[in-house]
Order: sequence, then structure tokens, then C-alpha cells
Amino acid sequence: MRKSTTIALALAGALLLPGALRAVRTAEWETSGREEMAKGDPTGVTIGPLGHLELAPRFDTFGDVSESYAWALASNGNGDLFVGTGDQGKIFKVERSGKTLLLFDSLELDVIALALDAKGNLYAGTSPDGIVYRIDREGNATTFFDSPESYVWDLAFDADGDLLVATGEEGKLYEVDPSGKASLLYDSPETNILRIVPDEANERVLLGGEGAGLLLALGAGGSPRVLFDAPRAEIADILLGADGRIFVACSGEEEAPAGNAKDRGPAGKALLYRIEKNGTAVLLWESEAEFIYALALGEAGSVLVGTGSPGTLTSVSADGEATEVKRTVESQVLGIHAGEDGTYAATGNQGRVYRFGPEKSAEGTYVSETKDAVNLSRWGMLRWSGEVPSGTGVRFETRSGNTSVPDETWSEWERVGAGERSGRIESPAARFLQWRVTLEGKEDESPRVDRVAIAYKEHNLPPRVVSVDVTRAGDPFYQGPADPRPEPLFQVLSDGARVEYQPMESRDRGPKEAVDIWARSVRVIRWQPTDPNGDELLSDVAIRQEGNGDWKTL
Repeated sequence: MRKSTTIALALAGALLLPGALRAVRTAEWETSGREEMAKGDPTGVTIGPLGHLELAPRFDTFGDVSESYAWALASNGNGDLFVGTGDQGKIFKVERSGKTLLLFDSLELDVIALALDAKGNLYAGTSPDGIVYRIDREGNATTFFDSPESYVWDLAFDADGDLLVATGEEGKLYEVDPSGKASLLYDSPETNILRIVPDEANERVLLGGEGAGLLLALGAGGSPRVLFDAPRAEIADILLGADGRIFVACSGEEEAPAGNAKDRGPAGKALLYRIEKNGTAVLLWESEAEFIYALALGEAGSVLVGTGSPGTLTSVSADGEATEVKRTVESQVLGIHAGEDGTYAATGNQGRVYRFGPEKSAEGTYVSETKDAVNLSRWGMLRWSGEVPSGTGVRFETRSGNTSVPDETWSEWERVGAGERSGRIESPAARFLQWRVTLEGKEDESPRVDRVAIAYKEHNLPPRVVSVDVTRAGDPFYQGPADPRPEPLFQVLSDGARVEYQPMESRDRGPKEAVDIWARSVRVIRWQPTDPNGDELLSDVAIRQEGNGDWKTL
């Protein structure tokens, strides 16, 4: 701890000798809780709501979609997955085996939305020309609806078999019958209608918009009703729960006061709301990412959430507890689709498709953030807490170096000494350290790591004085109003003794002159000692008269 001391002296010189009150102590670096664990890098490992580490669901690349963005997913019930992509406007078909075929290469830049009718025909919404294509089961493509809009954001079929088309940049909803005849169903107050979700149980269609950030319900007669005015500029996705509750993903700029778009604040954290049956909006989860792109139903009433950036797949429970299922290499998770053979995730920047679950990964790793010990340090014991079911395993390793970002100058990963819940770190002394844990599962069993603590001790470095300030002879020490009886100047020494300095009164001078003599007869020294290890310091102060070689310690 740094200590600044002020002492008044009536002599000409001083010698400052700072020394540590106690030696360097062993410190501990603890990693626990979701906030701290989220700073590391998991691969095949989930980070639970309390920060515990477990094996994640198996997460494998599915097919070979080598495009910039995988925007949309749809499946036909035969094990085939259709993928709409950009920036080349292509549609791929990925068979159950993973074999990937180019189904349709449009003249558009992006295929943003996909939908299948009861006959197995695939419909594709595109941009920037706002065309809807129909591709039959043989792969023949025709223009189904050439809209007057720039973007087709979403497609869905209503109970009558008509295709609903959500568009932008005028925020219009079209209805197209099986023959291709289109009519304007609703001209919304939004700039873009991003999502359509038919709610057949309530005979309505749910719409999510961008601009005002409204969740709208369009009744059978075409009359709109606002269900929720989001605190963000857009509702990127809507999920209708099995019990009728609605989950809403809110992203983008913060809502403007009084609906004034030009006064919107900067983009904030993306939010997940749940709309209860009575219309109450409950904030369920706040993401660290700026955007939530996709929602899907998970296990036990949970919601799967795709975000960006960073690209993560997160499971949010009914209580709002979040478990990070996967942190992707790609910047965004743009779509989530529950298919016949598992759940699929589509990513952007780079565009890929993943299939995950329900079985767990056989093995996974987690690499901690880099610990900066500030000074060269020796590493002691690593201790951890958690559970290891029979047949599973946990293995810890560490590495060290003297650069803030690990590079080729760092030591190799070295296994921590054997022990049930602890082991000695073998990595060489250095300023920085990382730990890595490997989890090994058995069937559907996974070990769990809750907390990791590492002991270390810095090399003891000498303290020093960083500044000394000595007032000049004759400079007044007392700067307040003149007082013929000034307060005495005093200091308390380390042994508790109090020393007072009183000016000698002058018979030849008046009270004001006596005060001036007192104020100018004192020399003031201020110094600032510091210790690189942060140890508490005690300073020895020695003085001597100029020209006299004998130092006297105060």
C-alpha cells in the first residue's frame, strides 16, 4: 500500500529510507461465477448460469455451405435441410448424410427467408429486388411474387394456405394465394416487418417490426393491435411458446422518447422479453451482445437464443438463467431450426450450418483468460471444486510467459501435478499465466468444474521513493490569517511520541512579526514512497546539518 507522509523540519537535509513492514505474501487468483468464467474460451464446454463448466451438446458442422451468410433454414420432413445464403443469393440442399447440393442460384444477393408448403414446394424471399421464388420438388424455380419492395424478410403460410410476405423498407405485409395473386394485407407503421408468426389458437398473426420496435397482432379481420412496444428499435424474432406465452427478441438502438426516431440513443444490449397471457411484458434475459437474431424452443421450457457479435448460442431457462451452449468462431448466429434429426444453427461471417444435440460432446476444453501478476511471479498450487461422476475425468494444465498475449515465447502446456482436487503448477516463473481444463465424459455423463484458485507469489522487489519536495528556506509555512498565538506544529513519531515545535517569542517585535518569524523558521519535506509488490511501507527519516556528515535518525 502506498503511504504519503508529511513532516516539518527546521534543519537543512534529510535521508529517506523506506522499508517494507512485511514480506511479499502469497496471493490467490480465483475464477468462479458466470462473469469471470465468461472471460475464457470454451470449446465443447457450456458455461452455466452460476459459472460452472460442463460438457456441451455435441456441435458438428453440417454440410458444406461456403458462403458469407447462412440466412435461413427450412426442412421438408424427409431429412433434407434447405439453406438460404448470401452474398450470392444461393439455396443449398443438405441431405441427411451431410451431402450438399446447390438447389438454386438466383440473380439476387441474399436469400433471407424460406418456407415450405404442404406439397413440398420451397418458397424463397430475397433482396435487393424483393422477389419471392417457388422451387418445386424437382428443383425447378419460377418467380412466384415480384413485390414492389426491396426486401422480403420473412415468409409464413396461414391456415388457408396463403403465403404471408413480410417486407421492407415500407413495412408492408402481403398475402399471396396459391395462384400467385397478391394483395396488400397490412401497411404497418414500421420501416420493416422482420418476422411473421401465425397464432392459430388465437386466430391472429404476430408481427415483429423495425423502426418503432412494435410487436403487433393482426386479427382475422385485418385489424392491428400493439401487444408490446419494445425499448429497442427492432423486434428481430418472435417465438410462440407451447403454453401460449410469447418470447420477443429486442435489438438495435434504444427507444426514442415520444416515438421520435431521430432522438434514438445508441445501440445497447439485446433483450429477451416474455409476454404473459395477460399481456404483461417480463424482461427474461439481457444479452452481452448487441443483437439477438434467432429464437427457438429448447428443452424443459427453455429458449435457445442466437446472438451476434459475438456469435453465441445460449439456453435461457424459464427463470431467466442463461447457459452458454456454444461460442462460435463466426460472428453471428442468424438462425435456429428444430429439424427431424436434431437442432440446426446457421451463422454469418462466415456462413455455416451446425447440427447439435441432444447427446453431449465426449470431450471439451476451456482456456482461462490471461492472468497478469504485474511482476515476475512463482506459481504454487492449483485447487478446484466440482463433481467427477464415475467414468468421467478432469485434467488441468498451465502455461506461462512474459507477454500479455500468449505467443511462441510462452512455455508449453504442462499438466498440473496429480491430486484429487489440487496439484502443483510446474510452469516456470513469469508475469502471465493461463490454465486449461479438459473435461472427459462418459455416455451422457459430464464432470463439472465450479471454481478454480491458483496461488502465486511475486518476486520481492525493493521499494523506492518516487518524489521528494523540500520547501526553500524562508518560505512561509503558516499561510492563514495572522494570529499572535499560532497553533503549535507537531508530529507523532512511530513509537507514539508527540513532538511539538514552538517558535521563540521576540521581545523586540510585535505579534504579527513574531508570527512571520515562526512561519519562516520551518522547512517542510514531503515524500512519496512506493513498493512494486504493494507492500505496506515504513520510512526511516534521517537529518543532518549541511556540511556535517553525521546523520541523525528521527
